[in-house]
Amino acid sequence: MNHFKGKQSKLTMLLIIIVFLFTIFTYLNSKVIYVSNTGKNHYPGTNNKPIKSINKAINMALPGTTIKIKPGIYKEAVHINKNGFPFLPIKVTGMYGKTKLIGNIDRSEKIINIRNSNYINISGLNLSNLKATNSEQTPTAINIDGHSKSIIIKNNIIHDIETDYKEGNSHGISAYGKGISNIQIVKNKLYNLKLGNSEALVLNGNINNFKVSNNQIFDNNNIGIDIIGYEGIESNDKLDKARNGTISNNRVQNNTSKHNPSYNGDQSAAGIYIDGGENIVISDNISANNDIGIEIASEHKNKNAVNILVKKNIIKNNGYTGIAIGGYNQTMGGVKKIRLLNNRLIHNDQQQQFGGEILLQYNINDLIITKNAISPNKNGYLLIKDNKSGKNINIKHNNYNLKGSNKIIWNKKEEYLR
Repeated sequence: MNHFKGKQSKLTMLLIIIVFLFTIFTYLNSKVIYVSNTGKNHYPGTNNKPIKSINKAINMALPGTTIKIKPGIYKEAVHINKNGFPFLPIKVTGMYGKTKLIGNIDRSEKIINIRNSNYINISGLNLSNLKATNSEQTPTAINIDGHSKSIIIKNNIIHDIETDYKEGNSHGISAYGKGISNIQIVKNKLYNLKLGNSEALVLNGNINNFKVSNNQIFDNNNIGIDIIGYEGIESNDKLDKARNGTISNNRVQNNTSKHNPSYNGDQSAAGIYIDGGENIVISDNISANNDIGIEIASEHKNKNAVNILVKKNIIKNNGYTGIAIGGYNQTMGGVKKIRLLNNRLIHNDQQQQFGGEILLQYNINDLIITKNAISPNKNGYLLIKDNKSGKNINIKHNNYNLKGSNKIIWNKKEEYLR
C-alpha cells in the first residue's frame, strides 16, 4: 500500500476544501454599501436605498466590504478604526472629482483619520476646504496613525487645506507611525495647500515599507514629499524613522515657501526631501520649479539619512539648487551612503543664490555622484561645496554641458572645468 499517495490525496482534498471555504467567505463578505447625501441612515445601504452617513457605513463594514460614496458634497469627519483581511480590504470609494468631502475645523482637524487599522483602501475622493483658526490646529485631509498596515491611498484630489499662522502646520496626506507598514500613496493630486512649517505629503516616525508613486504635487507653499526620522514619534530611536521605501514617477512642481508666513520670504521648499529616512530609492520623478529639487539630510544632530539612491530623475528650473546633500550647517545631522546616478539636472539655481546644480553641505560620509547629465545656467555653477567637511566623496563619469557654465566651487575655492 502506498501511504505517500494516500497522504498526498488527503492534502489535496484539504487544500480544495480550504479554497472552497475561502471563496464562500469572500463572497459573503464582498458586500457593497452605498452612501448618498440624500440617503437615510435607516435604509439598508443598497444602490436604491443608500444610507446618509459615511461613518455609519464604516461601522457596518466587514472585511471585503466596498463603501461606494455617490457624487455630492459631504461635511462629515470620517473616522476609520477597522480591519480588513489580506485579499479582503475594506474599500472606501467615490466618483473621481465628484465625491467631495468638505472639512470643518470646529468638528475635526482631519477630514479622514485612519487609526490602528489594517487593509484599508481610500480612492476617488475630493477632499478640501479645511482651514486652521488657530496655530495649534493641524488641518489634514487624510491622516494615518497608530499601529496600521496595508493602507492604500489612491486616485484622490486634495486641495485648499490651509494654515496661515506663522507657527502653524498643515498636511495634505500624513502618516505618523508608531508601527505603520506597507503604505501605498499613488496617483493622487495635491495642490493649493498652505502648509505652514509642514509638508504636502509626509511620512514620519516608525514607518516600514512604503510606496509613493505617480502623484502630482504642485502649487503648494512648502515641501512636496517629506520622509522623516528622529522626531520622537516612536520612543525607540532605532525605529523612529521612515524606511525601506520608494518614491517614483511623481511630478512635483511649483512648490515654494516664498509667500509662506512661517519663512519670512526664505525660499527653501524642496520638491522631495529625505530628512533622516533610510533605505530609500528616489527614481523617475520630475522635480521642477520648486525652491530645491531634491534634498537629502537630517535635521537632528548626530543622526543621518542613510542609504539613499537617487536615480533617473529630471530636476530642472528649481530656484535655489537642483540637489542638496548634507546638513545645512555643522551642528545639524548629515548623510551616509548616498548615490546620485543617471539624473538630469537642468538650469537650476534660477535665482543665482550660489546653490548650483548640486550643493554639497555638511556632515557627508560616502557619497557617489556618477553618470549624471548636468546643464547649468549661464553664470551658474555645476557644483558647489562651500566648506571643507565631508569624507569619501567620489564624483566621476558625469556629463557636463559647459555651454552654460564651467564653474564649480570646491572646498570654498572657485575652479573651472575644461
